[in-house]
Amino acid sequence: MCRSEEVALHNIHYSNEIHSMAKEINDLAMAVNHRRKGLKHVVLKDEATVAQAEAVAQKARAKYESLLQDLSKAINASREGLQPKARRFGVVKKSVTQVTDLKSIAYCSW
Repeated sequence: MCRSEEVALHNIHYSNEIHSMAKEINDLAMAVNHRRKGLKHVVLKDEATVAQAEAVAQKARAKYESLLQDLSKAINASREGLQPKARRFGVVKKSVTQVTDLKSIAYCSW
């Protein structure tokens, strides 16, 4: 074999190696692209799930705050119920002497 045939065989072997590397790189790129699309789909689904969970959490927080306000109103009302409060319609507690005076006046007018 002469020198030019050896160089030609070497060049053919080199080009075959380059071709096999290009094929491997192309396969790798296709696999990465496929995986990227799959991850993109998963991420979009997870984002929707998170958004939905945040909406549910916000609704639950609003309900909690509403119930907390109702509880504080009920506690305040029960505390006010324990304390004597002012009469609204002019009804005033009368002493025993006033009651007996009113009874005597009522019996006299009949």
